[in-house]
Amino acid sequence: MGLKPVVTPFFVALKACIAKKHNDGLETQDVATFKVERPIMEKAGQLASYSLAANPRYRKANAALEANAALELVAAQARLSEVQPSDDKASSAEAQPKSAEEV
Repeated sequence: MGLKPVVTPFFVALKACIAKKHNDGLETQDVATFKVERPIMEKAGQLASYSLAANPRYRKANAALEANAALELVAAQARLSEVQPSDDKASSAEAQPKSAEEV
């Protein structure tokens, strides 16, 4: 093991310092924004989005995921509609005033 864990940070700092001094005289390169580069990327046939639907290779997978999500939504709505009527009955029983005999 030796001195490597102690010496390594100093070498990294030294390399960064040397690189900074070496690049100080150079002008920075103009970097275009994504809004500017996106049409150029699309014309070149490159992907310009992280969306699965935007990638031709993954369109079928995206359609399957969307169909599965729709089925899950329908199933969740069905489960919710099964639960809500029983809740309505309980809440309507609570909402009804108690008779004089029950009090």
